[in-house]
Amino acid sequence: MSVELRRGGVRLFFTIPNIFTLLNLVSGFISIYFAVMSNYMLSFALILIAVVFDGLDGFVARKLNAANDFGRELDSLCDEVSFGVAPAFLLLEVTLNNNPELAIYAIIIGAIFAAFGALRLARFNLFGSKEFFEGLAIPGAAFFVGLTVNCVYDISPIAALFLVLITAFLMVSPIAFPSTKTSIGIKSVAVSLVGGLIYFGIWLLIAMVEFSVISLVLWLLFYLMLSYITISPIVFNNMMRKAQKMK
Repeated sequence: MSVELRRGGVRLFFTIPNIFTLLNLVSGFISIYFAVMSNYMLSFALILIAVVFDGLDGFVARKLNAANDFGRELDSLCDEVSFGVAPAFLLLEVTLNNNPELAIYAIIIGAIFAAFGALRLARFNLFGSKEFFEGLAIPGAAFFVGLTVNCVYDISPIAALFLVLITAFLMVSPIAFPSTKTSIGIKSVAVSLVGGLIYFGIWLLIAMVEFSVISLVLWLLFYLMLSYITISPIVFNNMMRKAQKMK
């Protein structure tokens, strides 16, 4: 009996989707390490890699018809490390090393971000997937925080801390953010991407300084995400109301 239980455990634990989920966690753990080593760019890159693994585990699970409750719970635990704790730790480390006088604010805001990320994941597990995101999805929030630390923080630490705090509250908000599961969601995201390009173009005209290619890419991604956060919910809700009136 014990042998069968152990075999069952191995089959339960180390499925292909779960391996991708664990790679998500490993990426988040290594991200924390590089944050401690003051390599903020690489720390952010590991968060981005975790986002990729997080997308792959669900995709593979659906393709293999291997989705189950265990995988869902494991995914949430790993997401909290990679997208809740790792970005918060990145914010704290950059503050401790560059603006220690703001450390207490970074601790509080980082703790709020990690806690609200856990709440966001718990709500998702309870109510399940919808045709839109109720509150900002935690991978997107982590991605935006990583961009904020690597772009905005050098210009204004206070602004960066404020953006992270707002992002934390957006995760637990009832605001509907579009996904690409519906045609209206795709259109809303597309409009926000155009808005992001406009944001980026205006910023380039105002900045009027030379940037490295990596910096330009990071700023472009930052403004695309900023546009998704600020524009896409408005566009999505307007499109949904018009679609309902037409029925």
